[in-house]
Parts: sequence; C-alpha cells; structure tokens
Amino acid sequence: ERLTGTLRCPREEQAPAMAALAQTKKRITQQTFDETVRENIEEFEMEPAEALADAIQQFKSQGVDLTNVDISGVDRKEQRQALSNALELLTSTSASALADADVSAVLEALEVIKAACGSSSQTSEVSKSVVAMAHGPRSLAVLVDLDPVREAVLETIKAIASDSAECKDGFTASGMAALARHLAASTGSSSMDGKACEAVAILCTKTELNKGHFVKKEVAGLQALLHVLQVHTAMNEASSVPAAAEGDFTHAKVVAQACAALKAVLTFDDLRRDFSGSYDSSRAAVELGFVKGLLAATKEFREDGECMAAVFTGIRAVACNDEAVQQITAGGGMQAAVDHLKLHGADVAVCRQAAALMRNLSGNDDVKTSLCQSEALELLFVSVNTHMNDGVLAEHVLATLAAMALRKPDNCDRIVAAGGAAIITQSMRRFPALTPLQRQGCLAVRNLVARNPHLREPLLEDDTENLLRAAGKIPGSIDAAYAALRDLKLEVEMVSLDENGNVQVGVQMFGQVKSAFKAVWDDNPDTERAMADAARSPAELGFKL
Repeated sequence: ERLTGTLRCPREEQAPAMAALAQTKKRITQQTFDETVRENIEEFEMEPAEALADAIQQFKSQGVDLTNVDISGVDRKEQRQALSNALELLTSTSASALADADVSAVLEALEVIKAACGSSSQTSEVSKSVVAMAHGPRSLAVLVDLDPVREAVLETIKAIASDSAECKDGFTASGMAALARHLAASTGSSSMDGKACEAVAILCTKTELNKGHFVKKEVAGLQALLHVLQVHTAMNEASSVPAAAEGDFTHAKVVAQACAALKAVLTFDDLRRDFSGSYDSSRAAVELGFVKGLLAATKEFREDGECMAAVFTGIRAVACNDEAVQQITAGGGMQAAVDHLKLHGADVAVCRQAAALMRNLSGNDDVKTSLCQSEALELLFVSVNTHMNDGVLAEHVLATLAAMALRKPDNCDRIVAAGGAAIITQSMRRFPALTPLQRQGCLAVRNLVARNPHLREPLLEDDTENLLRAAGKIPGSIDAAYAALRDLKLEVEMVSLDENGNVQVGVQMFGQVKSAFKAVWDDNPDTERAMADAARSPAELGFKL
C-alpha cells in the first residue's frame, strides 16, 4: 500500500532530491517533479489531475520550494528547453571575450528569455526563478557592455527583474557600474537612456545591495542620473518640437524614468536589511545639485502631468532634512507644488505627489506657515474633494494638516476656518480601514486642539468622537487616537497587556516603574544575590575608619 507523508521520487532521482531537501532552501528540478507525476499515474493508477495535485502536496509537505517548477501540468518541454539553451548561450558568451560574441545568437537568446519572463507569459514567475538559479542576471550584467545588444539586454533585465527579488539579488556590482557608465556617457538618446533608467529603478527597488553598488563614489551613479536629467531637460528646451519622440520615449518620459530611478535609489524599502544608506545618499544628491535640476524640470515639462508627478516624487526623495527643504523652497519648489496642484487638479497622480511634497516641506516651521497662509490650503481641500476615492491622496493631505497645525496656533485657526475639520472627518469616515490615514487624522485633531482649546467644539460637531474611538481600535493608530481624545477633554483610557499578560490601565509615565537596566550584562538571574552575599563592610576588609 502507499505510504502517505513521504517524499516519493523515481529511484535514480531519489538521492539528489533528498540531498536538495537538506539545503536551507529546498528545491527540486522540473525533471524530478515531472517524473513524480508520471510515477503517480503509472504505479498508483491515478488520474492526471489527481497525480499532479498529489505530487504538489507531497513536495510541499516536505518543505520544498516549487517556485522554479512548472506545476500547471501543461506540457511545455520545448519552451523549457529553449529557455535552458538561451541561458547556456548567455553564460558562455559572458564568460568569453565580448568582441568574439555571436551578436545574432545573443539577440535570439535574449528574445527567448524576455518572452519566457514577460508579463504575458503564463509561467513568468517560474521562468524568472529558473533564470535566477542559472545565474542569468550575472550574465546580463556582463552583456550591458556589449554595444550591439545593450538595448535588448536592458529590456530583458526589465522582464526578469520585475517583481523578482531573486533576479535583483543576482545582479552584480559590475553590472550596476556598467549602467552608471552608460548613463554618464549619454548624449540624449531617449530610447536607450529611458530603458537604462528603467532598469536602474527596477533593480534598486527593495534591493539595498544594488542601491549601495550604484551610489558608490567610484561608480558615480547619482552623477550619472543627474547628467541624464540635465541633458534631456536641455534638449527638450532647445527642440522646436515640445516633446521629440524616439520610439516609445520622449524627453519627458526619460526625465520621468530618471526620477523614478532616483526615488528607488534614495528610498529605504528593503525590509530584509537592518540598515540603509538612503539618508546619506539623499544628502549626497542634494550636494550634487539635484534640487536645481529637478526644479528646472518642473518648469520645462509643466504641461506633462505624468512627468510632473515623477519629478515631484524625485524632489520628495531628496527632501531628507531641513537644509534640503530650505533649498527646495528657496529654489521655488513650494510654489511649483502649488502651481501644479492648480494646473493639474484633475490628474490624481500629480495631486497625490504635490500633496506628498507639501507634507515633506511642512516639516519646516517657516515653510508650513507660508503654505498654510497661501492658496495651497484650499487647493489641498479641493483635490481631496475632487478625487474622493483616493485614500493615499487623503492621507497626504491629513498628514500635511497635522504638520501645519503642530505648535502653530494661528495655522490651526486658519485650517478650521477654511473647513479643515470637515475634510478630516470625511476622510476618516470614507477610509475606515486605511491605518496610515486614520493615524494622520487623529494626529491632525490632536495638534489642532492642543494649543487651541476653543477649537474643541467645532471639531466635535461632525461625530469626531466616534471616529476617533473607532480609530483607537486599529493597532497602528491607538496612541494617536488616545492623544486626540485626551486633548479634546473626553473620557478615555488606554488599556494594554504587559509581557506577563497582565492588564494595565492607563499610560505608564516615565519613572513610574523602576528601571531594570544593568550597567553590565549578565544573564545569570542569581547575580544580584551573589553580589549581595559577597558584599563586606570596609571594616571587614581591614580598613581603619
């Protein structure tokens, strides 16, 4: 009879399969999986569908990662063999002199890989895993330097690395340096530069290692991105045609891709890492002159909404500290956000990014007062009411209001007088499950009443209390909701559980519980008792008092 719960493979594959299972990340080959399905059909007389499901269940029960295996049951041997041959060709080509490469053969191989990993392929995720296991990203990193195939290589990088951490991790430092060299040497080719920026953006998104390789001093990736931004801004300005197209790319689209690449490089989004160099990279970008370059783009491409949204994303990425915020404001960044919020009010992407930039700029007390006293406040309210279904936009607006109200009583009065209370309650009511928005709404209410007690009544008119109490049930906004209810002078208490499971009512004040801090770490629980037992008076030690 069959034994359930065991990993069954053909005998010739059994030893290698079990050896694979001993690894940290257990994997099997496509051949092993197919042979197991065949064995189910032939030896256990299962129907094909049952045999397939049983094989999947058996391997998963043993902890095998099947991401590199086609488990659809469809016969795709020819496609898999074509992909394998293409990867072998790239490996051999990258390992030899590039001058001797068979360009036509390499182009054909790249097309095969791109088709297998493209979004239209039913097995794209499996193919990407196969490419990563065959060190395909490493081969592509080498081939970036081969001029006749560079554009096809960039397209293939986009296909394999999109939503694939394995392929991004497999790309090498030399490959990131090659991309930077190409961008630094740009003479304004829209198609090539756009695809190179796109590749940088994809490779650096959620991959801290690639970010680090790209911004190294000797690689000068940030300088290369700035060069592309300046070149295409200047070329668009000099062109008689507002947006000179080259293939699918215009100068505006290249600038947008460069901004997307800049954001990817300067954002800490790789949660697999404990540390990030994004802050230092952002400061370096400011010192290089990105603020000036980005603000020039806001003027040159002002009619292009898609480009403007990307440029504001880039400006927000470099607004990492107060010095950068002051530079942006002095260069006209604050006014640019206001102007484009007015010009592109119907474009939700532009509104979202302009509001996000205002949110960052409002970290500076002088800037937030200027914004609050200008037409920006009304424009933010109009954008929220125009795009009522966009929770991200609403969150940015509430966060901006919270920042404007912090320690600024005059701003608080203006916000409430302009209808800010209704914007807060309507947004919180419209998106009850959006934690970041609920938190920002609570903070906005708290900051509005903290120094303006006379605003409590206007804020409580639109069922604000119940909205805050509902927000207080969401883990990410409990403390903010508690602070808002407390400052509104409403009855509220915070209940929490300590590490022993005991219920604690109220907020623990600093110094209320004696600190358990020890200057010297010792995991022996009897240390304090031993120290007390060993303590002796000076007289016992022989000192004459």
